Amino acid sequence: MKKMMILIGVCALLAGQGTLFADDSQGYNENETLLGNNKQERMQLASILMGLMNVDKSIKQAFKQIQDSLLPGVMKDMGISPTEREKAEKVQKKLFAIYEKEFCWAKMKDDYIKIYAETFSVNELRALVDFFSSPLGKKIIAKNPELMKRSMQVTRKQLKRIMPMIKKKVEELKKAEKAGK
Repeated sequence: MKKMMILIGVCALLAGQGTLFADDSQGYNENETLLGNNKQERMQLASILMGLMNVDKSIKQAFKQIQDSLLPGVMKDMGISPTEREKAEKVQKKLFAIYEKEFCWAKMKDDYIKIYAETFSVNELRALVDFFSSPLGKKIIAKNPELMKRSMQVTRKQLKRIMPMIKKKVEELKKAEKAGK
C-alpha cells in the first residue's frame, strides 16, 4: 500500500509535466500589459504560434508517454508486486481520466495564448511564427515527440536513482507519525 501511495504521488507530479509547454522566461514586463493597442494582434499571433507548435498534440503525447511508458517503468523499478501494480494501475487510470479531462487543450488554450501574448512582443511573436513556419522550425516540431520520449527516459532514470531516498523519507515520516500518536 505504501508503494502505491508513493506511486500515486509520483503520478501526480509527473502528470503536471504534461502541461509545462508554456515559456516561463522572465520576458514578461509588468508595465507592458495586454491593454496596449496591439492586444488583438498579439493574441492572434500567439494563437497562430500555438497552432504551429502543435501544443494540443504535445500535451496529449506527454500524457500518453507518462501513462504508457514512464509510470509502468517506475512501478517496475519500485519492485511493486503484481497485485499492488494492478491496484496502482486502476488508480492511475482514474487519475489520468481526470488529467485528460481537465488539462485538455480546449480548457487551457486561452490561458496559453494569453501567456504567450503577455510574454512576447508583437515583433517577437512574428519572429516565432516565422521560425516555426520555417523548415527548421517544422523539423523541431516534428522531432518533438522523440525528444519528449527521450526526456521521459531521462526522467525515469532520475526517478530510479532517487526512489530509495523517497522510500527512506516516507518511512521516516511514518515512524515520526507513529511516534507522535
